Amino acid sequence: MPDINPVKNNLTVQELNRRSSLAESTWDKIGGSINFINDRQAQHYQFNLNGRYGQVGVSALTRFDGGHVVKGNEEVYGVAMYNGISGSSGTSTIDIRVIRGGSDIGSLFGTLPSIDFNSPNDAKVIRDFINAVDSSDTGTTLPTLSGLASTLVIGDVLRADLTSVMTGAETVNIIVMTRPR
Repeated sequence: MPDINPVKNNLTVQELNRRSSLAESTWDKIGGSINFINDRQAQHYQFNLNGRYGQVGVSALTRFDGGHVVKGNEEVYGVAMYNGISGSSGTSTIDIRVIRGGSDIGSLFGTLPSIDFNSPNDAKVIRDFINAVDSSDTGTTLPTLSGLASTLVIGDVLRADLTSVMTGAETVNIIVMTRPR
């Protein structure tokens, strides 16, 4: 059976007047609004590395900007990565690791998101896995998800690791978007 179309649609006083009958259209509006809310509940985990991070001799950074504790059973529905100033060589690649019970159980990604030195300043990578919508600039790699992305549980910790560093680059961040499951 198909879902009711998820649309934000406010109810009117007349539709809920005690003397009027609840019409099928009112229930469609209620169902559509509930589906709209359910589909758009979101939690964002953001990791930032502001300023010059691509200094000569730096090849990777583990645990940058701390970790984020998952607050419920969640699934990843999107990822966005941004790089402020493009460097002179190399690629900046970020991995999000899942820590469960103190052990690293693996990466959220099958393919890691990355931005290389051929990208423009203010380059971004955006992937919405649920709606199959992408936006990316030249010199970027869109991520794919591993099986872990649909099995985040309360108490998991998400940790960001910069696995490769673009020389001379400034400001990089990644946002992991989740919703309840």
